Amino acid sequence: MSSLDRLKKEIYRPDIGEDLNKRLNYNFQEEKDKIPPKHPLLTPKQKKRIKLILGGFLLFLFGIFALTWFLHNNSFSENKVFIKIDGPQKIESGGFLKYDFTIQNLNPLPLEDSRLSIQYPAGSLLQNPSRNTSQEEIQLGQIRGKQTKVVSSYVKIFGPEDSQKIIKLNFSYVPAHLNLRLQKEIDFAVDITTSPLKIVIDSPKIITLNKDITYIVSFINQSDNTFKNVRLRLSYPSGFVLNNFSPHNPDIGQNIWTFAKILPQEQKEFKITGRLTTHLDVVNLIATLEIKDNNQYQPYARAYSADSITPPPIELSIQPSTLVVNPGGEIYFLVNFQNTTDSILKNIALTLQLKGAMLNPKSVIPDDQGIYLEKEGKIIWDSRHISKLALLSPFEGGKTGVRLSVKKFLPLNSYNDKNFTLQATASILPKMVPPELSGISLENSTSVSVKVNTIFKLVGGVLPKGNYPIAISGPRPPVTSQKTSYLISWQLLNYYNDIKDITVESYLPAGVYWEGKWWPKNENINFDPLTGKVVWRINHLRAGAGFTSPVKQVIFKVSVVPSPSQAGEKLLLLGKTYAQAKDEFTNSSLSSSLDQSESFQKVQASY
Repeated sequence: MSSLDRLKKEIYRPDIGEDLNKRLNYNFQEEKDKIPPKHPLLTPKQKKRIKLILGGFLLFLFGIFALTWFLHNNSFSENKVFIKIDGPQKIESGGFLKYDFTIQNLNPLPLEDSRLSIQYPAGSLLQNPSRNTSQEEIQLGQIRGKQTKVVSSYVKIFGPEDSQKIIKLNFSYVPAHLNLRLQKEIDFAVDITTSPLKIVIDSPKIITLNKDITYIVSFINQSDNTFKNVRLRLSYPSGFVLNNFSPHNPDIGQNIWTFAKILPQEQKEFKITGRLTTHLDVVNLIATLEIKDNNQYQPYARAYSADSITPPPIELSIQPSTLVVNPGGEIYFLVNFQNTTDSILKNIALTLQLKGAMLNPKSVIPDDQGIYLEKEGKIIWDSRHISKLALLSPFEGGKTGVRLSVKKFLPLNSYNDKNFTLQATASILPKMVPPELSGISLENSTSVSVKVNTIFKLVGGVLPKGNYPIAISGPRPPVTSQKTSYLISWQLLNYYNDIKDITVESYLPAGVYWEGKWWPKNENINFDPLTGKVVWRINHLRAGAGFTSPVKQVIFKVSVVPSPSQAGEKLLLLGKTYAQAKDEFTNSSLSSSLDQSESFQKVQASY
């Protein structure tokens, strides 16, 4: 049997075929019914939940969109409010100008109650309508969202040539739905490049303390227009003492010249001479041309001088021991000198001139054996007295001085005899001029004044029995247990200067009574019953009171009722009296006092 046959026999065995048939007769329908059903991916509950979530998310997105739209159309930002100014930045002084102001609101919300404040430079004149002010307020009301408003203003701005002025803007408003006023500010610079009226100051080449210097101030109308109601105003350096004006004196005070009109191309010039008495780092003279507009003068052109003080070849100074002296007091004048050049100065003469009605000529004692010429009131020093005056090396200095006293009393003839001073003037001059300094004035001088205080005296006492404006009564000498009245007098004497703020005060001792009567009745006298204080006040008292004019006096009435224990004793009617005042000339405080102990009355015992 071949291999193929055996294989077939094995395959087709009856027993195997029967089993196979059993397997092939498998009921597929029954197996199919037995397969478990498939479960859905989502349950109905889950599907409902997802629908709710998706609905909520869509609702959220819609809310975000609605909120964004609302905020976009109802939001406000200060950065979306803009102000702009359009107009000339380079101007001519006094020219007629127009400025446009643009306010832009890029917010969706409107701006309520908006206002624009325009602050022009001081002295500017508004022209819409014309009025005398430099500030303009414009009411803009409501500015809608995305709206732009433009307003205009007309003005004249004044100022000197080559100066800069600032226009300040303030825009205030209330955003809709916000109870809050906001504001925005900007500045706008304006350059004044030209002025039809031009001022020039010609300063002195050398400015030395206490020496005459001359300023030349000129101005010209460079335009073809006529200017009316013009004035020139000068502001002098501190310590500048005026001596002379040319061609004519100021019309107002010592610094203002007025002109009805200035014609085209017209030019004017003025010379001002004076002395600088105060040392300054920079000596400034300011000249201003002003034009009257709307009844007010406005600065139209201005010029400045800025100079330095030139030190003299020999610097000289006087230092008094005091600037205010009492009658009979002493003064020492210290005189300092110094060579400010790099040259040797030889054979120098130094003098000190003393002047003043209060000078006691017999009291003058110069240092270094200086020569005193009493009739001339002059002291002279030279190389015979001070070695440094023989040869003063570069930048070397020296000093000397004089001691003197003031008269105790000076007779007065009229009210004009007042405000006395003692003046000292030092002068120095080298008699040999070095060749390198030829052509330069080497002489120098300086002065100082010392003021003299007034003499202020309080006198008075208990008046004796006599005929007075106020009647008195009672036994004299006083008797115990009986009332006796007295009159007390206060008198003020004032010599050399007017005085002010005068008070005289005292106290009534125990047992002395104020009767409430005084003379003259217009005098300001008061009594305090709690303290017993009596005060007399005077606002002002002229110089010479008691000499060239009547004495200042007040009389008041007091009374006593002596007790038996006071029999035989002196009775004190008034305590110590004090007077105070202020010297108007020297600004010094003055005082005087009066002791009433010499005006006591004997009390006689009565039994």
